[in-house]
Amino acid sequence: MQGWDGYLYGTTTAGGDSNAGVIYKLSIAGDLTVVKSFDSRNYLPGYQAYAGLVARGDGNLYGATIWGGLVGVGTIFQLTTGGTYSVLYNFDPPTGSGAYATPIQHSSGKLFGMTKRGGAPGNGVVYSLDDGLEPFAALLTNRGLVGDSVGILGHGFAQATGVEFNGTAASFHVISDTYMTATVPAGESGFCSSAFLTRSLL
Repeated sequence: MQGWDGYLYGTTTAGGDSNAGVIYKLSIAGDLTVVKSFDSRNYLPGYQAYAGLVARGDGNLYGATIWGGLVGVGTIFQLTTGGTYSVLYNFDPPTGSGAYATPIQHSSGKLFGMTKRGGAPGNGVVYSLDDGLEPFAALLTNRGLVGDSVGILGHGFAQATGVEFNGTAASFHVISDTYMTATVPAGESGFCSSAFLTRSLL
């Protein structure tokens, strides 16, 4: 996963100081740095991040471990690009155990994922975590010519009243509350700023 700082971030399930896995970052030039070394002996932060990471709208990285935490069955964590690691949630058998799948961020701002074990029948759960991140909008492409259709992911689009490209009104079509398309208007072609469109749409 590429972080907002331009580095590529990933996880391993082994290696590191106690062979419990690491979180690393890799520069485009190929320089690798271990950001977090998990420790199965100091298990409260969790260890063995089998799943990958997701970069969310606040600029931080999020992931899950399959072991450790208060109950020993995994955690959901946050990692800043500055290297600060914090546990957001401790799994327990009723709410899930063994989060092997990489979580995703919904356009509502919530984090969603799956576990392999836990839940009422013990066969895993689909979970969501609401830690207060705001809904977001994002372009599926940031370039196009006049007349091209641009897909936009977001939240609350059922109430959308207009879309603008650099101040120029564009025709749009709401597909669902979280997806819409807009047509690049005359006089506006080239590259679009996702941040600008996010402010305009919301």
